[in-house]
Amino acid sequence: MRVISRPDEVFAALEDPAYTVPPAAPGNRGVAWLRAHVARFSEGTEHARRRALAVAILDKIDPDSLRTAPGSNPTEILATALGRPDAVADVA
Repeated sequence: MRVISRPDEVFAALEDPAYTVPPAAPGNRGVAWLRAHVARFSEGTEHARRRALAVAILDKIDPDSLRTAPGSNPTEILATALGRPDAVADVA
């Protein structure tokens, strides 16, 4: 895998239609799960499908409720808004 670190290389890669996200191996835990399930790590129709699932969940949350929610931990605030305050430990 080629590592891109210089700003000019990053911009060139982002603008190059041939540059694609490498396929992720299946995974059930940690970063492997994240890469195998999150839109950010996919291309084309799979990216669109995963993104639509995430947007549908987030669209149910009023952004103002997040701004005024008690607490200072953004992960905890979002997990609570999603009805999963217990999930914060899973994220860590």
